[in-house]
Amino acid sequence: MADNKNIKKNRMNPLIWFLIAIVIPVVFAIALAFIIFSMAGIDATGWIKDKASNVPVVSSLVTTEEDKDLQSKNEKLQLTIEEKNSEVEQLTANVDNLEDVIDQLEKEVLKLKKSADNEETDHEDEGNSEKDSLKQTSQTFKDMNPEQAAHIIQRLKEESALSVLDNLSNKVRGKILEEMDPEKAAELTQSLIDRADQ
Repeated sequence: MADNKNIKKNRMNPLIWFLIAIVIPVVFAIALAFIIFSMAGIDATGWIKDKASNVPVVSSLVTTEEDKDLQSKNEKLQLTIEEKNSEVEQLTANVDNLEDVIDQLEKEVLKLKKSADNEETDHEDEGNSEKDSLKQTSQTFKDMNPEQAAHIIQRLKEESALSVLDNLSNKVRGKILEEMDPEKAAELTQSLIDRADQ
């Protein structure tokens, strides 16, 4: 048993001797050289980084000044991009708000134009025989069965049909258009819309 312990000690001794005889002195020599070079004014750290950056595996662990500069520039650029993106989002929101305001103002302008047109129409001479006959004709269609009125209006010239439909109430106009051929009703409705937009 005592022989086994001596054999184990002998096996461990070469490892300890290797550490004591080679590794520790090498580390001590490197540290001493580093201190001496630093005191002599030589940039030992920079030299080590420069040489280590050329070694394949070690280069990924060592960061040079260029890498630091690139990283800081990259971070600054990322911040600038984020600021510009937030600025773009704000400007887009402002554009959307302004478009909404423009839409509202356009609607108000249309209402005012319609109001002005209605006032002009009210002030025109009511003795105009053409308008009187149009009103009378529209009144006739108002009192008529919607199906019969639809058949008659479909056969009128488009301008006349539009004038008659324009002078009817929405409810009566809807009933008449409902009884028409869908294509003709769509044409007349589109023309009425175009007329209202003018």
